Amino acid sequence: AGFQESSDGAMGTPFRFEVVGVRELRLDSPLERSIFSADRISLDGVVLGQLGAEATLDRHATSEIRAEGGVRATVESLSVQGPLEVLAKWSMEAASATLSRESAAGEERAPFMLVAEGVSRGHYEGAGVSADLSATRVEVGGFVGSKEAVTEAQRDAALLGSSLVATGKVEALIKMNPSRPPIRTWGDRFELTDGQRGILGAEAGRRVRVRGQLPESNEPYVLTARSVDFSRTTLEARKPILEIEASRPLIEFGGIRLSRISGESLEATRESASLVGSVESPVLGTGQNREGQDVAIRARRIDFPLRGLSEFDPDAGAPNRTIGPDDPVPSEQDDDVELLGFELNLGDGRVLKGDRGEFDGDRLRLEGKPATLGMAGFEVSAEFIEVDLVDYLLHTGRGSIQARREGGAEPFSIDFAGIESQLVADEILVTINAPSLVAGADSARADFVALFLDRLRWKAKGDSAYRGVPEPAPGATAPG
Repeated sequence: AGFQESSDGAMGTPFRFEVVGVRELRLDSPLERSIFSADRISLDGVVLGQLGAEATLDRHATSEIRAEGGVRATVESLSVQGPLEVLAKWSMEAASATLSRESAAGEERAPFMLVAEGVSRGHYEGAGVSADLSATRVEVGGFVGSKEAVTEAQRDAALLGSSLVATGKVEALIKMNPSRPPIRTWGDRFELTDGQRGILGAEAGRRVRVRGQLPESNEPYVLTARSVDFSRTTLEARKPILEIEASRPLIEFGGIRLSRISGESLEATRESASLVGSVESPVLGTGQNREGQDVAIRARRIDFPLRGLSEFDPDAGAPNRTIGPDDPVPSEQDDDVELLGFELNLGDGRVLKGDRGEFDGDRLRLEGKPATLGMAGFEVSAEFIEVDLVDYLLHTGRGSIQARREGGAEPFSIDFAGIESQLVADEILVTINAPSLVAGADSARADFVALFLDRLRWKAKGDSAYRGVPEPAPGATAPG
């Protein structure tokens, strides 16, 4: 059966009909094209003129289509003026479906509602976004049609007010950007609003799950959370746990490679991400250092650069730009990572703690009341601690060193006004300002103490303490 819709204001006659074994029922108008097939279809509406093979429906009147058994339903939103004819498309394969079409008072957009039960396959595409899903129930509502959709902004505006809500054992394959791989999701609820924003939710005590690929490396990751809210350029997750399912890390800084992180909330854009925790649920991260030793971090907040999660960055995966003769050589250092209220356990008694930490390539800076660096049998506490992670040059504010001598001897401590380090030829000059030494019953003070250290030996000890690299055997040449 086929129906052409009219809005010329002619008087119409209400009608109802029911048909079984329908292979195709079409309703066409300048704003919409709907196609149904099902075991049984009933239609309520207002007909203009006389019923026939090509009857005319009054688009100014409310109509409803009810389909049952082996339902295939498609609704297409059309543009009256091109160049893009189909603005959006919703289709369902379901046990039953109902399409309600309200009176279209204007000529530009028409309201509608499509409700499907027992959806084995649902599909949406529009504004560069697509989704394939299955669910117990799917509701699609909003408007169809646009008088003009020449520009991208007009195309997006045509979808404002539209929504797709899937509930009950929802599984979806979502593509927010055509140039990136899709994400696969599982949850109890999926909502797509305005054709551009997705929300995944779970019932009380349950979590949603998202699988995708990291940008550039295309390594697989898994994100579980209480809820995930995302668009083309942003992602927010509540109670997230993010894990990498490959050898490459999620986050890498200062020789540390985190493969799993969790917290209260995650916010990501194309440029960066922030993982936020609380006293009850701090940010937790686990992984390994470059030598394969386990590391762990506990923090109030971690900020790190992130070029999107999976498809959320349209530029991810693009080939590297060719370097011209006058272009600067790109840095090979890790990107900046900022930690707030953190404790980083590197294993073997190596601990970093502070109110704020900054990893900027090969530089580590800790700030706190106090900031603490513990390794190799001693602990440095100061207002700030800054370490060059190549030659291990140390700079600090006012603080102290706590150390324990080998063989169970009395521990000693040094209070100081600050520590400064600099390279001098093949040596490192370390200056401790205003030191005050206490070792058991003995004590000593000075204006400053200057120490000259062999650079290569000091570097070997730093690599051993920080990275876990074995020191060269006595008499062997330290690596340069």
